[in-house]
Amino acid sequence: MPSPASNLSRLALLGATLAAAGCGLARPDAAGLRAAGGVQAQATTRRVLVKFKDARLQQATVQRMRLAVVGRIARLDTLVVRAADPQAMVQALRAEPGVAYAELDHVAKAFVAPATPALPLAGKDELLPRLWGMAKIEAPKAWGVTTGSRQVKVAVVDTGVDYNHPDLRGRTTKGFDYINGDGDAMDDNEHGTHCAGTVAAGINDGGVVGVAPNVTIVPVKVLDAEGSGSYSSVANGIIYASDENVNVISLSLGGPSTSPTLESAVRYAKDKGILVVAAMGNDGDDVPQYPAAIPGVMGVGATNSKDEIAYFSSRGQHISVSAPGDLIMSCIPGGKYERFSGTSMACPHVAGLAALVKSKHPALGAADLRARIEKGAQDLGPKGFDPTFGHGRINAARAIL
Repeated sequence: MPSPASNLSRLALLGATLAAAGCGLARPDAAGLRAAGGVQAQATTRRVLVKFKDARLQQATVQRMRLAVVGRIARLDTLVVRAADPQAMVQALRAEPGVAYAELDHVAKAFVAPATPALPLAGKDELLPRLWGMAKIEAPKAWGVTTGSRQVKVAVVDTGVDYNHPDLRGRTTKGFDYINGDGDAMDDNEHGTHCAGTVAAGINDGGVVGVAPNVTIVPVKVLDAEGSGSYSSVANGIIYASDENVNVISLSLGGPSTSPTLESAVRYAKDKGILVVAAMGNDGDDVPQYPAAIPGVMGVGATNSKDEIAYFSSRGQHISVSAPGDLIMSCIPGGKYERFSGTSMACPHVAGLAALVKSKHPALGAADLRARIEKGAQDLGPKGFDPTFGHGRINAARAIL
């Protein structure tokens, strides 16, 4: 086994490699990469979410209105109802005295777009020179203190994770799949695996390195092969992750509609002491996206290699911090690697950093983790907090100390 001194030397060399790589990735032109995933329309499924004030009223109303109940968010006592005319169903339910709330089951989407062809690799972290984000946030300095603990768990609530990827093998559970309804959250898209790699890809496992290389990933599949899902599946994913006693939940997804169901799921997680981190969105404006805009959620914007706000990054007073999110190299299924852009890529940098800090300071609660990350951020833009960068671009070395 290598000595602590040799490990530190290796980390110092790794840091020098990343620093030498610099930050030379250019912003794509309009004909090239276009970060996608912002949900412009109030897109919905053909379902309605309804919560009743008590079980007796629920049973009576379901029978009287002949509601087609197709699912349930048990911890929230919320029903998922299929409807031919969801808008009309919502209005009818809201008129019922026994209904606490009724809402459309909106569509949630991944906040990402691919940028380059996939790269199959073999060897020891060949892509380190391309990980400009790790250099920018001074991750190698933080790795000299800790690379994380397997007891610390991060839920990647997304399209699933390829847990057989060489950089992730042995670092994940099988999680749960709310799209197919089984206990195997394998990724049939690419997005969730990419996010998981940024959180926890291992050092010297080939390819890339995550912010917290030795923490555990809990994959929860709530988006399908096209990167789309529903608010009900996202809420179920948050509840599942919370019941798995994770420390951090990473949500690189969202939609433009506020939701009592999502708010209740986030509250459930917060009541368990879990830090909830979410991508701000990719529309480049200040229109709130959810769950990032839910009070208590740590909203994350995206920066580019020049420490500018990424052109696609949404902004607003609910932003907490920003992180690298433009042309980020990470894992995709099949043992390959690819560069993606989006606030989806910024979010797992922050989730990974929260896990790294938790590994070093296990007594810290969610609020303290967030405060430490915000305090350690590099101030960008106007002095102090601003709605574009939040408290600034994260810095792992400052946050870990």
